[in-house]
Amino acid sequence: MAGSGDFGRRRIGVETLRKSQIADVNKFLAYTRLECNRKELVVTVQRLLDSQKSVERNFVSPDASIRDVLSVLASRNVGAVVVSTDGETVQGIVSERDIVRGLNSLGAELLDKPARDVMTEKVVTCVVTDSAAGIMAVMLSKHLRHVPVVEDGRFVSMLSIRDLLQLRLLEVQSEADAMRSYIAGDA
Repeated sequence: MAGSGDFGRRRIGVETLRKSQIADVNKFLAYTRLECNRKELVVTVQRLLDSQKSVERNFVSPDASIRDVLSVLASRNVGAVVVSTDGETVQGIVSERDIVRGLNSLGAELLDKPARDVMTEKVVTCVVTDSAAGIMAVMLSKHLRHVPVVEDGRFVSMLSIRDLLQLRLLEVQSEADAMRSYIAGDA
C-alpha cells in the first residue's frame, strides 16, 4: 500500500488527477512555454511555409472573369486567390465568400464580370517574420480565412486558417505528450 509520501509512484489515469496534480501539470506546461519563448522557438510564418510540401502563388488578373476565377479555385483546390496584374503586387483578393455574395446580389450575370468588381481591395497581409500565433489572432478577430504573405512588397504565398489550425493541433498534441510524460514520471 502506497503512503502519501510516494504518491508519484502510483499509476493513475488522467481522469483521477487531483487538483494539486493538475496545478503541477499547468506549472510544467507554463514553464515549458516560457523556456520555448526564451529559446526563441516561436513559430514564424516563414517556418510554417518551410514546413509545407509546396508553396503556391495563386493569382488572377483584375480583368479575369469570375468564371475564370472559379476555374482557378476549383482546379487548385483553394478558397481564395490574389488579384494582381504582375503576380507580385497584391491589388486585392477574391474568395469563395466574395463570389457567393456577388451571386446573391447579381445572380448568374456575375460570372462574366471581372475579378476587380468583387475583389476585396483592403487586403490584410503578413510578412514572413510575423508569428504564426499573431497572424492566427488577426485572422480570427477579422474573420479571415486567407492572408497573403508578402516579402519586400512582393506576393510570395497564401496562408490559410487551415494551415494555422494544423499547426495549433500539432502544438496541442505536443503539449499533451509532454503532460503524459510528466505524469508518468519520464520528465
